Amino acid sequence: MKLSGFAAYALGVIAGAALVAGCSSSAGLQSSSQASTGFNPAGSSIAQPTGLRHRSHAVADVAPHSDHHKSWVSADLAKTPALLFVSDYSNGDVYMMALPKLTLKGTLTGFSQPQSLCGDGHGDVWIPATGSNQIFKYSHAGTLLATLTDPDGGPDGCAVDKTTGNLAVVNQYNGSGPSSAPGEVLIYPHASGSPVVYATNTIYSYWNATYDPQGNLYVDGCTSSSYCTFALAELPAGSSQTLTPLNLTGGTIYFTGVVQWDKFNNNLAIGDQECNGQGPPNETSCVYHASVSGSSVTIASMTPLNNSAGGASCDVDQPVIGRYYSRELIAGPDLEGSGYCGRTDTSIGRWDYPAGGSMTHQSTNAAFDEPVGAAISNR
Repeated sequence: MKLSGFAAYALGVIAGAALVAGCSSSAGLQSSSQASTGFNPAGSSIAQPTGLRHRSHAVADVAPHSDHHKSWVSADLAKTPALLFVSDYSNGDVYMMALPKLTLKGTLTGFSQPQSLCGDGHGDVWIPATGSNQIFKYSHAGTLLATLTDPDGGPDGCAVDKTTGNLAVVNQYNGSGPSSAPGEVLIYPHASGSPVVYATNTIYSYWNATYDPQGNLYVDGCTSSSYCTFALAELPAGSSQTLTPLNLTGGTIYFTGVVQWDKFNNNLAIGDQECNGQGPPNETSCVYHASVSGSSVTIASMTPLNNSAGGASCDVDQPVIGRYYSRELIAGPDLEGSGYCGRTDTSIGRWDYPAGGSMTHQSTNAAFDEPVGAAISNR
């Protein structure tokens, strides 16, 4: 699916990244307080179309490499009310970090290219794995609860409809058709069984998905296989028709990022990894706040996302908006890696929301390769 930027299909190889929490010891994998789950969810890797590439600028020349450690969770996880799950596309890990300080509480290993994540509001988190055509459901405690199969391939984002329990999964490409065939939107009724397939000819590859409180589904992606021009579409609640293209006004999205319904401010949050058209090496990420009326989406304001040093964050792909008690926040990966944006400290960060600005907390570790997606699990 995506990762932290687009990077065109025509350029070739899929890239990677990783992460770990700076608020805990980098030797945490050996801690006696951590129990191994012993589960490897990856299975056999599915060959991807030759031209496919994930959405990260920063380390797009680095091939994914698996973390061969066993999964583990901290013994005190049950006492942790709020967790941030973060996927690492490159090493196949998903990190479980305690909010608000981003302390590492567990690492789920063995996924094949996990990307954007989504929570269901009951503490469970869905993990799409692009490389194995599977979507995994994990509990707040790090236990595997369910596994779904993507019949067409390329799952890279998801969303849960709180009104029906349906699971929406977006595909970056269709692996069952010709090489680099256009992607699709899959709806799994009650998050189980076989999906119903939707598509629109205005989007070629899908990256993100979100439901509003009424059950309307919003998806974003790219208009073609050669370059990522932003596009947005809606599947109205109860609709059996194709997706409806949406018209964005009030601003320009230069490089697709997160799309999430912000239930606290009742608007659609749309991320941009090249805010104001600012590309490398001064690339900057931000999140726009937009209202929806019919087929029109209007940007009204913006949240800047800066790194811990006060400079612009680079390639913040799929952060998540949430609350810790009464404090609203946005948290997720800041992919500074490989010096792409002039820095090398890829990290997981937390910002005040909607104020943004510099990170209020940051977690860095040499093990972070290419962190991509985030979801919050509340116990």
